Amino acid sequence: MGWIARKSMASPWKAAAAGLAVEAMTLVGAWAEPKVDASGAARFGALWSAAVLAIIAGSFLFLGLHAVLPVRRRAGVIAVFVGAMVVVAIVRGR
Repeated sequence: MGWIARKSMASPWKAAAAGLAVEAMTLVGAWAEPKVDASGAARFGALWSAAVLAIIAGSFLFLGLHAVLPVRRRAGVIAVFVGAMVVVAIVRGR
């Protein structure tokens, strides 16, 4: 997350603040998760959390892709990105 913030912001201090704010949301999520999971499962079914995680993962892929777009002409960046997606697909298939 820090690399994405650093690439998208001019100031390293603003990027660090953005990274800290995002990571603080991890703590908020850990605090709220038990309550939200129980109510979400009751309302939307047992697989509702998978849908939420898919949306979040898609958001990170979107942000990550746009962070590397300026340097996409370097073949190594795209190769690493595609390689990572292949590894995820292989692990997910098990």
